[in-house]
Amino acid sequence: MPLFEDTPEERDFRLALKKFIARELTPHREEWEKNRIVPREPWKKMGKQGFLCAWLPEEYGGSGVDFKYSVIIGQELIRGDAMGIGVPNHQDVATHYVYRYGSDDLKKSILPKAASGDAIGCICMTEPNAGSDAAAIRTKAVRQGDHYILNGQKTFITNGTNADFMVVMCRVESPDVDPKKNYSLLCVEGEEALKTRGWRRLFA
Repeated sequence: MPLFEDTPEERDFRLALKKFIARELTPHREEWEKNRIVPREPWKKMGKQGFLCAWLPEEYGGSGVDFKYSVIIGQELIRGDAMGIGVPNHQDVATHYVYRYGSDDLKKSILPKAASGDAIGCICMTEPNAGSDAAAIRTKAVRQGDHYILNGQKTFITNGTNADFMVVMCRVESPDVDPKKNYSLLCVEGEEALKTRGWRRLFA
């Protein structure tokens, strides 16, 4: 039995998505796997069709629909052998953190681009010696003026190769933060942000 019955609107969304995946994603899977990267154009095409971050409010480029649409997207990507594009990690993890915890400026800067496919997001948690054990992460952030110096290693990051914004889990080194509770997320925005140390703190 299906997890839930589609409404007429959800059924139309699913059918349109299914056709899109069959046309734009599935035929290129082997090529993308060989090259070890998904080009940006499919992301932009998905965004243009409303298949990215549909749960976001309209003010940020989404459709304001519920989480069932994310489930539908995941189901159809699996059926179309197209999960390699990393959409769930982008829209339901990285983008969700920005929407839930980001400042107004950060939301306005990133969310519309995440919905349109012009910005690809990832969550950076896994480390060489920390795997899925988040409590063992060693990446550290030290506050210097209005920015952070971030040092550490992350590995096996879905969308990491071409990400425009990275939500990085780390430990914050600060005298006013309990060492046992010093986990935080920093939003790092692409190559230019890396060059200028443009770290943006989401929460601690």
